[in-house]
Amino acid sequence: LRTFLTGFAVAWGIFMLIVLLGAGNGIIHAFEQNASERALNSIRIFPGWTTKSYDGLKEGRRVQLDNPQS
Repeated sequence: LRTFLTGFAVAWGIFMLIVLLGAGNGIIHAFEQNASERALNSIRIFPGWTTKSYDGLKEGRRVQLDNPQS
C-alpha cells in the first residue's frame, strides 16, 4: 500500500506540474495576443505632473488634458 501511495503521489505531482506549466503558458500567450491586438496604432497619455524641466520650464508642472469635443 505504501509503494502504491508513493507512486500515486509522484504521478500526481508530475501531472499537476504539467497542468500548471501549461496553464501559465496559456495565460502568458493570451495576454501577449490581447496586448498586441489592442496596442496597434494607439497611444495612451495620462495627466499628472512633469518630472523633468524642458525648454526653460520648471519640473513639477501640472499636465492637464483638454477634451477637444467640449
